[in-house]
Amino acid sequence: MKRSASVVAGLVVASLLDVGVRSASGSCNLIPAREHIFPSTLGTVTTPFARPGDSVTVRREKPVFSADPAANRVLVRFVRANTIVEVSASTGSDCACTDTPCELVACLRFVFPDTHDRVGTSDLRHTLTGPVKIEVLSGGTVTASIDTLFIPGSRTPDDLFPSFVALPPANPFDRLEAGEEALAAADREGNLLIPFDFSALVPKRSLTRFLTVHVPTLGTLRNAEIDSFTPDGGRLPPLIHHVEGSGDVIGTVDAPESVLRVKRGALGLTPVADVGPIAIPGLVATADPHKRANPFIVTQTSHFAVYENPERGPASPEQDMDFNGDGDTTDHFLMALDLDRPQADPIPIDQMDDATLPGFGAFDPTHILGLYTIAASDQLVAFRIPEHFVDLNGNGRPDDLIRTGAFDLTRRRPVPLPEGSARQEIEESLLAFSAPENPHSSSPRDILYVYDASLHDPGPVPVQGLGFRAILRGAGARFRAVERAECSVRHLGG
Repeated sequence: MKRSASVVAGLVVASLLDVGVRSASGSCNLIPAREHIFPSTLGTVTTPFARPGDSVTVRREKPVFSADPAANRVLVRFVRANTIVEVSASTGSDCACTDTPCELVACLRFVFPDTHDRVGTSDLRHTLTGPVKIEVLSGGTVTASIDTLFIPGSRTPDDLFPSFVALPPANPFDRLEAGEEALAAADREGNLLIPFDFSALVPKRSLTRFLTVHVPTLGTLRNAEIDSFTPDGGRLPPLIHHVEGSGDVIGTVDAPESVLRVKRGALGLTPVADVGPIAIPGLVATADPHKRANPFIVTQTSHFAVYENPERGPASPEQDMDFNGDGDTTDHFLMALDLDRPQADPIPIDQMDDATLPGFGAFDPTHILGLYTIAASDQLVAFRIPEHFVDLNGNGRPDDLIRTGAFDLTRRRPVPLPEGSARQEIEESLLAFSAPENPHSSSPRDILYVYDASLHDPGPVPVQGLGFRAILRGAGARFRAVERAECSVRHLGG
């Protein structure tokens, strides 16, 4: 693959006019809680699905529900079973009106029913599932109707959640580790919804955990679309990677509960007794305790996850692990995980002991912020440990660059950066960076370098003298490349 010098120059300009390596995009599930709104036929609902025992809130723009909960009838109709279950309503403080006397309110709340006695099996976890219609009657008048869900501000059916769905109870992670069947539900479009309970795996304020889930039915799906949501329908942004042609999914989790949605994943699957949950045999979940990450320092490429793995957890000493056996839990490891090899060992990239940084305890007393800033492609990783206006090394200056480096994922080895390389930019197999010609000079002159992981001899090689030159003014100055020419980057190797 040939790249012109113009491409290299553009990459150099983009990187060196920036302050440094771009931050990794977060993959954590740590999203501020908020109430979600899903419009329906008459009224809105705060979740697109519910498990037995979940709280569901129905709203109208104007007060239409009786302030006396007993005067409202809530009917939950399970479409597939053609069964109606009536449940009790409540109002709650957020639905209370300020008028005196209070006669009407704009919302009501109810607990989604447990219907294990309606499926015809002895398994308490086999409940009625699938599309549901919720109807509220106040004084004999229909005041809410929840079935088809719409995109907010329109009457177009929601492309993610076309209808309200009854879910089975959540699947505890420890049961899946033991190889028990997983329970799921299907919406009216054949999308598969699998509720999970990860509370035993990730306690509150936990490090992110990597896990592998083997779902046999996924092996038949090409380009499977898999998304993760909170129990009330909020999208979660964890890393999710389906190994093409297999039933394996590698993902991260740091929320105690979630619902996995597999587009069209329920097609061809039959619910228990035609009305209960979809039982998925052979679903096995595994989580290596050594594969974990700071939730704020995880980035995903097409085939790799790059992350910081600290020995000390943010919540309790139970999360502390001495990975390198040096007798302490103060080390931070920068690692990469091959997402196409579910059981592969992590690839070590770099490590730093925060005990050598006197200011780290004051900077991050909860051990949640981490040290590294990273950028990555499928071929390369660039990283740095900046001070971020906090004097980590205790030398009286809060703007030092503690460590910088790069790693070639294709060769599984560090990129030999010159001493003092402070600016890096990655684009696919290309790494552009600068380094002082004499790092010990009081006013060093920087030189530009390019490393190309796709070449037999990747470098690094200096950019100057190969058809264009770089003007570099001081270690802290901005940079620019001039005199572009049409030479090939491949020529840089020889």
